[in-house]
Amino acid sequence: MKADLLLNKTFVSGPHAMTDIHNAGSIFGVVFNRILIFEENNNITLKNEIEVNRGMADWEKFLKSDNWTGKYELASGNKHFKCTLIKNDSNKRMTMYIDIVEEGLIFGEFYYDNESNGHSFAFKQID
Repeated sequence: MKADLLLNKTFVSGPHAMTDIHNAGSIFGVVFNRILIFEENNNITLKNEIEVNRGMADWEKFLKSDNWTGKYELASGNKHFKCTLIKNDSNKRMTMYIDIVEEGLIFGEFYYDNESNGHSFAFKQID
């Protein structure tokens, strides 16, 4: 079954970066990975892991607190997964639509609250 390819698996997307260039030419920023974990009982967790912080403590703090939990289910006649997540420190919601490209590789789109433009992503399995 399609869901078996996700259950108890961890996926990573990245590295990603948030940067800020200053007038003097110095670039500050944070390099991070997004971690997506599929757990028992259709639970899902999305969190960030910091790789490098170059002078941006507030951004690192924000990224470390940008954690989401929710549920996933097969949707659209078993064509893809729909994940409904809530940010842990607020009522902000995210919906993710995920398809399995091949074993160990997933992609899709996510939407914050009810926004109309999706954001594309890809994740690779790490365990």
